[in-house]
Amino acid sequence: MGAKDYLVKPYKPGQLFKVIMHTLLINGKQGQILIPQDYMKANRVKNKKS
Repeated sequence: MGAKDYLVKPYKPGQLFKVIMHTLLINGKQGQILIPQDYMKANRVKNKKS
């Protein structure tokens, strides 16, 4: 049960996506990453204010 990769907080959602997809691919797996709508709404609001 060793670690394959790690992220340092705070990390961008894109970094998490890349680590998960890389882990799936090197293990010959397929999958989907679902992002909650609430997160997307909150993130969109923050980006519009910036």
